[in-house]
Amino acid sequence: MDTISNYAKSLPSILNDLIEEQAIDDPVHYRQRLDTLLSVYRQLCISIDETSKYCYVIIPAKFIHDNSLQLHTSLTNIPNVSIDFRDVSDVRTAIENQIKVCNDLENLSPQVNELITRGNDLMKQPMVPKYVQQDIQTIQKVYNDKIQSAQDLLEKLKVNEQKHEFASFDFLFSS
Repeated sequence: MDTISNYAKSLPSILNDLIEEQAIDDPVHYRQRLDTLLSVYRQLCISIDETSKYCYVIIPAKFIHDNSLQLHTSLTNIPNVSIDFRDVSDVRTAIENQIKVCNDLENLSPQVNELITRGNDLMKQPMVPKYVQQDIQTIQKVYNDKIQSAQDLLEKLKVNEQKHEFASFDFLFSS
């Protein structure tokens, strides 16, 4: 960026000098000054192009990073239900709440998948910061772990509900 700024600042000065000189007395010196001006202009164009290419990658990378942090926070804020039960109705309530947890996680799936897709597409570009790959891998792992633990707990709750129902059913018939 400093290079672009220096080149951009020097161009008007060189051009003004050339306009004042007007090549009347010394055309060779005028030509040298004009060549210098053109050289600085070319360097400026190269620097602008390089900066533009870098911005083309770094700006989306920053958005991916910010989005991954937001998704990570959202995932962290969706806890599994407590497994402290007194009776069958507590188990049923826990199942209903855990189903909601699973649904909330499933509702985040499109955002997670879209972020992963954008990250993978961006990683195909040159000059991608290394944190993009790390962000994508982290959010993918956190999401997969979270959804797996939520589904596992839901299955355990359903099995626990069946055990409680059978125990209650057996109790009724044994009396």
